[in-house]
Amino acid sequence: MFLATSYELVPVAEDQWPPVQFKEYIKLATVVKVEDFMKEDECTKAMINGNLEFIKRTKDTIEMEKIGRFEDGTLASCIIVEGIPGVGKSTLAWQLGRRWGKKEILQHFQLVIVLCLRDERVQKAHTISELFCHPDPDIQQSVSKWMASTLGENVLLILDGYDELSSELQIGDQSIFARIIKGKELPKLTILVTSRPSANRNLYQLCRIRAKCQYIEVVGFSEKEIREYVEHAFKHNLQLKERFKPYIEHRPHIHSLMYIPINCAIVVELFKEYKGKPPQTRLSDLVGTIQDPAGLASSLYSRGLISQTVRDEIQQRDLITKRKNEILINAVEAQVTTDPSMFQVFMEYEANIQSLKNFTTTWITGSTNQKVSNVVDHASSDVHRAATCMMRLRADHAKAKGQPATMVSPIVASLWQMDDKTRSRMRRKFDLCFVMAKESLPFAKYPSLLELEARHDVDLGFEYSTPDSAKAFTSYIAQAQREAFLKSLAIRKCFFYSIMMDGSTDAGNVEDEMVVLLTSCKNDDTREITSVTRYWSVHSPNRADATGLIGSLKHALQPLGVIDLLDQVSVLNVKDMPVLVGGSSDGASVNISDCNGVRGQLQRALPWLFWAWCFAHRLELSCNDAFCSPLFKYIEEMLLRLYYLYEKSPKKSTDLANIVENLQHVFDFPKGDPTEWPTLQLVKSRLKDDDGNKEYQGIILQNFERSLEQCKTHVLADLQRLEDCIKQRLEWSDITVLRSILVFIDTQNWQQKSSNGIENDESLASVKAAVEHIISIFRFPLEAKGVCVAVIQDEIQEAVEYARMFLPIGTETYRKIWYKLETCPDSSNWQNVVCLCHLIFSLPFTTSRVEQLFSKLKIIKTDRRTNLHTTTLHDLFEINVEGPPLELFNADAALDIWWKDSSSGRRVNQKERQQYQPRNN
Repeated sequence: MFLATSYELVPVAEDQWPPVQFKEYIKLATVVKVEDFMKEDECTKAMINGNLEFIKRTKDTIEMEKIGRFEDGTLASCIIVEGIPGVGKSTLAWQLGRRWGKKEILQHFQLVIVLCLRDERVQKAHTISELFCHPDPDIQQSVSKWMASTLGENVLLILDGYDELSSELQIGDQSIFARIIKGKELPKLTILVTSRPSANRNLYQLCRIRAKCQYIEVVGFSEKEIREYVEHAFKHNLQLKERFKPYIEHRPHIHSLMYIPINCAIVVELFKEYKGKPPQTRLSDLVGTIQDPAGLASSLYSRGLISQTVRDEIQQRDLITKRKNEILINAVEAQVTTDPSMFQVFMEYEANIQSLKNFTTTWITGSTNQKVSNVVDHASSDVHRAATCMMRLRADHAKAKGQPATMVSPIVASLWQMDDKTRSRMRRKFDLCFVMAKESLPFAKYPSLLELEARHDVDLGFEYSTPDSAKAFTSYIAQAQREAFLKSLAIRKCFFYSIMMDGSTDAGNVEDEMVVLLTSCKNDDTREITSVTRYWSVHSPNRADATGLIGSLKHALQPLGVIDLLDQVSVLNVKDMPVLVGGSSDGASVNISDCNGVRGQLQRALPWLFWAWCFAHRLELSCNDAFCSPLFKYIEEMLLRLYYLYEKSPKKSTDLANIVENLQHVFDFPKGDPTEWPTLQLVKSRLKDDDGNKEYQGIILQNFERSLEQCKTHVLADLQRLEDCIKQRLEWSDITVLRSILVFIDTQNWQQKSSNGIENDESLASVKAAVEHIISIFRFPLEAKGVCVAVIQDEIQEAVEYARMFLPIGTETYRKIWYKLETCPDSSNWQNVVCLCHLIFSLPFTTSRVEQLFSKLKIIKTDRRTNLHTTTLHDLFEINVEGPPLELFNADAALDIWWKDSSSGRRVNQKERQQYQPRNN
């Protein structure tokens, strides 16, 4: 009741200037729905460029009553209201609170709280109690307790002016505002945030992890409303209104400002104040003398508000650097004839700069009669600088939106095009760097390889011939490979993936943690559904505990769209990227502990996560536990000595290979049962019976039968002990989940069984039960990728019946059967089941692939390369492990990335450096 009364007492507008001309002040802002908030539409571009024609474009409006509610009736948990300064965001925020207090809108909320973020008291808040402050401590304490108990349910919190916060308060981990927007504080709270576009990049990062976000834009006046406002403002002075209309029509740079309500009021009021005749005073003189802000605004108005703002921006940022002017001069020396396409920036902002001094259309229409000095003067003129500055402002806005934007004008970028000869020369250098990475050669060999190519009359130029250049080229090649892999995920519609991780100490005594991705793939060559592993990253965690490892995983998974690994919404709502469903590691307590281990923390945040302790590692530990007697230690030591005997001696290795090759012509070495080995068969053939005793090469074997029985007894005991140890190691896993996965994925289980000659469908029932169990675990990631879990049971029955009727499920492997189910003409009838199949194929059961890659690590990071940085090691690993064969490698993608990744151009025509002359003593 107190809040409702307070909102009613807040004035709609201050009594001071500018006055409100309309009866309903809220008409100064039009609220529209933006379909894709991350995509800048034509109207938004027009607001940045000042293009009046696009600003006139009508948008689909929504009523204020529908804010916070989608078209299907569902409620939004997060509402973002965007608008440029002066367009009416704060007015909208307080009007929502006022109308809620009058019980007109938002009545499904028990409480609506409006917080002005520019208030210092609000910015100093660190807790919920400090945030919802009140003069009465008892009321403040009771409200805070109620909010904490309900977790913010049925409460709307309006945060007005997110752009007023500092960067630390916007996204800092300790910021109460960032925690509220992420949902870490009061997770059931509904929030509405107003902000300028300049701060929206940070806001997007926070809100992307929230589900059901609604995006609203306050766009201000339309062309019709501008006319209505002008009519209303000059209704008592028709003569001044007639003078105002042509004045605005001839000044589009001023007219384009009037779609913002506050700007429209400023222009109209100043025109009325000066009776349509602005003073002709220099702005530099007015700045020091005028104390009245309205007078200063008057001078800006009279000089052209956009143009003067751009000039000030140029002086502050110094956007036109000496380097760009030099490039332009060099270009003009090569091409004096002015081509209009080279002055695209000047053409694009013609409407905004045509009122400036020395404006001419020569640089728009083109000319064949220009001198070099004319072009040089134009490059340093206020007109050219203003156009370039507008381009920079638009690029900054695009960056705030998280969109790519070039900072270089087309006239400069046109000079940076590679000709065919230069591209061929640089492609050879990239090829050399690729071979060096593939063969694990140090970067110091790069200049020598270039010199060798030069001796073979290969023209590679003199630029980029240092080891640092080779290191940079290697990085761009690795970047191109990673980008190609991410694109391939979207192309082959990969919905799920798992991570396999393991740690090891390299030659530099650095603890390295490696991450390998596991995904599913439809292999058209082998006609199978297979699991595919892909090296992803190697990094050195800051700490060796679970917190350090999870931090490294967060950094590694960011390219896959995961902003916060410990947040469900962030992991599930990844656009055009697969969802994390599983992980695997060795049995170290820091990895598999339920309390504070990596597995425990991840599964508490992501309940569906399937975590596997590597089965190969568990089998190794089980064997060590079972065969711990001295006899097996002697056997292990003997085998190791035999290995090193032949591994250290090339001559002995060659002799052994020759012996095996010769014996293969005499004996047949079976690959199955060890009892069929030729040596054992030879021993058996030499055993003879002699009056009940066994004789071997003339020697009577005493107690042979008893020894044989004892041996069998020991073998059975060892096998039983091994079985017990394996069961003990398997107790860590949820066997029921593994059993359900096997029943579902193994298509041989689908064969119809019979009992006592009566046909039944027990196999189908067991498959359905297994599917139900799997869905109960992985429901969230399945639904996040659009799988309709409600129809999976019907689809699995149809798929099983189809497989029984048309597919050889009893003879072919389950991988081939699943491939045929996905590619057959009727596959659309069980597409959700196929998606579930790909999820199962994306689950890990071992980390053997990571162990294999650690062997590669010793080859790449040797004792002589211990100072390799982690980033460089990652790039070398990317190329060495995942790079294609040399005959299939194409450097064009990496070359394009390298070429574009520069703000000042590449030095592709550098001449050979001259040697210094000796000093004269």
